[in-house]
Amino acid sequence: MSTIVPINQLIDELPTGGATTAVLRALDFIVPGQWVNDTSFDDMVRRVTGETDDDVVAQVAGRTVVLFLDEEQGLKYRRALKIFSIVDTVDQVAAATAMASKIGQNFSFLGFLDKLTPKSDTTQAIDAGLKLVAEISAFMLLNGLPKDGLGDFVESLGDYGKADLMRLAAWVAIDGLVPLGPDFMEKIISGIDGLTSNSGGGNKLYDALSDYVPGDSAAEKQGFIKNAMSSSAGWVKGFVDEKGLTQDLVVGKIKSFVNVADSGLDYLAAGLDATTNYFEHTGTQTVARFAIIDAYGQIQAEMAQQAIAAAQSHAEMAQAARHSSPIESHSSMRAAAASSSSKQRLRAMAVAAALGAMADGEVDPDEEDMVLKAVSDVPLFAGMGDEQILALVHKAVGLIDRRGYESAMGFVASALNSVEDRETAFALAASVQYADDDITAEEGALIFDFGEVLGLSQDRAQAIINAIESTLSSASFEEDWDEDAWGEDDW
Repeated sequence: MSTIVPINQLIDELPTGGATTAVLRALDFIVPGQWVNDTSFDDMVRRVTGETDDDVVAQVAGRTVVLFLDEEQGLKYRRALKIFSIVDTVDQVAAATAMASKIGQNFSFLGFLDKLTPKSDTTQAIDAGLKLVAEISAFMLLNGLPKDGLGDFVESLGDYGKADLMRLAAWVAIDGLVPLGPDFMEKIISGIDGLTSNSGGGNKLYDALSDYVPGDSAAEKQGFIKNAMSSSAGWVKGFVDEKGLTQDLVVGKIKSFVNVADSGLDYLAAGLDATTNYFEHTGTQTVARFAIIDAYGQIQAEMAQQAIAAAQSHAEMAQAARHSSPIESHSSMRAAAASSSSKQRLRAMAVAAALGAMADGEVDPDEEDMVLKAVSDVPLFAGMGDEQILALVHKAVGLIDRRGYESAMGFVASALNSVEDRETAFALAASVQYADDDITAEEGALIFDFGEVLGLSQDRAQAIINAIESTLSSASFEEDWDEDAWGEDDW
């Protein structure tokens, strides 16, 4: 049994230069800014998660490797990786003999094109179609979709990004436009129809991929392949039109990045097949990204559960303290407060304010004013200027965007030990949120979820909210009847 290479090693060993990366950079104009050539696993973890703390990065990286190697949980990653590898391996093996005569000689990139035997249009079209089937099969594996989940893939095409979108863009250019011209999708569908009606027809790529194509029988697999082509055709044509792609434009971009011999386009396509492995290269990055996101999600979920458990424990301690003597209770509260550093408490309060401000998904200038009014009564913010406070809150907003609400609530609960601090944080979030008259049911549920994570009973949370609403109502009444509101003609 072959040894499984860990995903971190696979990323670290990806090339930073060479034919594949040169061609991908040449085609970056199609989807500018989407693809990053990740060749450092730790850096990739930082970029995907947004984490900068080395300890957290190491934890996520380690969990990702464990997840990838796990016999059951890692199977989907390894099978998807195998699919991406098969696509390029078949192309390169087919070209190996033709290239053998040039080994040891000095030649410029693709300078051996005259030694290759181009594929016929039909073979090229079939192989291009099977590569798209490989993409779909890998997508369904990574997203845990059933064999009838083709519709989910088609719906997700509009959301494709990063290495996934770069790979599809390269497929359109390298396997579609360059060898087959502007009507490449029609040729692909025609070729695939012939392939499936002939049960594969001995096509090497079909044989290699068949075990990975959704379906329990050969007939089901062939039906899936045909449906995949017809279902994806609309998006592919729309993509070409939206990006203004033509055969001449793509060939020109490739020639501007690499030294290509002046040969026919069929020879150029054969050379690209022989020298590049863009499917495997970007596919490895895609699989790593999925595994990192899954590992990070597991860690965040565990942290949230730990925070809830800690909150419940603190609530039980507080309840016990209420039944103890005043001296014991006071000592307990002081000890708990001392265990939270001022910096962590301040950060936690800023996150609480941010949670209240962005309950509707954004923070606008009015909500910034609400934050400043709300924190004015919190001693931790004493001595800080408005700009400094807002900078801290916006930093918290950015962290919440990257890590999610559950993680943010868990952080506040873990940073604040005393019941007083926790109730202050809850009141702070609620004050900012309820200053907005238009509270949705979803926003209301969020603030009560926050109270639960902090260990507050629903009755206590409601009592705090009632007090806030009463205060806000009184303030509004006084403002409406302020002396400055009266005009000369009023009463």
